[in-house]
Amino acid sequence: MGWDRLGKLEFSTMGRLVSSRDVCAMALAGFVVSPLGLAAGGTMVEPVGVRMEYPLETEWITARDGAVDGEYEIDVAGASWVRVHFSEVTLSSGCTLRVESMRDGEHQDFTAGMIEAWSDSTAYFNGDHLRMMVHTEAGGVSHVVVDEVEIGLGLTSRGTPDQCGICGTDDREPSVELWTGRIMPVVCTGSVVCEDSTVIGAGHCAGAGQVLQFRVPASDSACGVAQPPVGDQFPLTVASSANGGFGNDWAVYRCGVNTLGETPFERYGEMRRVSTSVAESGVATDVWGYGVDDVCDRTRTQQHSPGVVMGHGTGVYAVTNDVRTGSSGSAVVVNGEIVGVMTICNLSCEGNYATRVDVAGFHAALAATMGCGCLADMDDGTGRGVGDGAVTIDDLLFYLDEFRVGASRADVDDASGSGSRDGAVTIDDLLYYLGRFESGC
Repeated sequence: MGWDRLGKLEFSTMGRLVSSRDVCAMALAGFVVSPLGLAAGGTMVEPVGVRMEYPLETEWITARDGAVDGEYEIDVAGASWVRVHFSEVTLSSGCTLRVESMRDGEHQDFTAGMIEAWSDSTAYFNGDHLRMMVHTEAGGVSHVVVDEVEIGLGLTSRGTPDQCGICGTDDREPSVELWTGRIMPVVCTGSVVCEDSTVIGAGHCAGAGQVLQFRVPASDSACGVAQPPVGDQFPLTVASSANGGFGNDWAVYRCGVNTLGETPFERYGEMRRVSTSVAESGVATDVWGYGVDDVCDRTRTQQHSPGVVMGHGTGVYAVTNDVRTGSSGSAVVVNGEIVGVMTICNLSCEGNYATRVDVAGFHAALAATMGCGCLADMDDGTGRGVGDGAVTIDDLLFYLDEFRVGASRADVDDASGSGSRDGAVTIDDLLYYLGRFESGC
């Protein structure tokens, strides 16, 4: 597959030439397509909100005789939501920084180490008025400098009149899956693929200081996005990515912990594994994403669309699932496993495009980043529960012992066949493990 000099894309498996004019002039996050490497002028995503200067500096606090508390306000009149960006945070041992929404009381507590993990910024808060509280322990020193705020101004894109990515009637319906989230502020989609909360998405969405959100609430009546509770937001760090257009557009992220010290998998116990098989034409597919919608309360919230594989070529699938701006990075799921990530929408009904997970660079990046390893490899024969890189009878015997006593490690599936935990040890877990053992991983 590739662009010829006339700007046409040959999709060999589908056996026809697709004019570049038929391919939507944007990737699913506002990405403009052209014959010159797909992205005219680079990747152009469609983030929400704006960043503006907001100079605020606390005094240097040295608590010599006892703990000292300082309180400050951040007020951006008319903003629908706010995120704070710091240029300096000094918090010695025992000192903390709390940022709290005056609208709903949601708050985030920081120590010095946590600030760094969040790229010197906060989670996203609803409302236009925040309170910032600095607690300095006796003998401690604190100093905080805010340089910018990121704010929502209400109305965001509802889509375009030609509805790139929708074939016929939009069949997307609201859903609540807890392994796939919204990436802010770019508004793309990321999916948890491993017990260590490794996340995958689209390369043209990847950037610094991003946040992965779950349990995203309905948008407001003007199509402005709303923010979930702080505990459902997690900082992302790009481990590896490629923004090379069709068949080479992917990202692998490491996901940090929320304000409660939990990773997404620890909080929700859900993920979808990456498939090791090629999805053939005609097989059923499912896509969950955070695309825009003409119905305001649905826009940029999670929705599900069913579909089928229309065809596949080098590094790419064409699928019939409905997608929109914001669906970039959405996992294409076949039989409970991820076979690709959505990257490009189409103006015609000839399929929307996804980068395959078996692309060499993508596969290598996942292998280098993920720490979950092989589910079936549970023990090295010592009974300690430490894998050894091989699947043998020792692993089966270890799992059977864990299953017999109802140990949490035996909880490997929730009857969905996807490898998501449900907090119980049942026959479904045994059947799932035996399937993985038989497959060798």
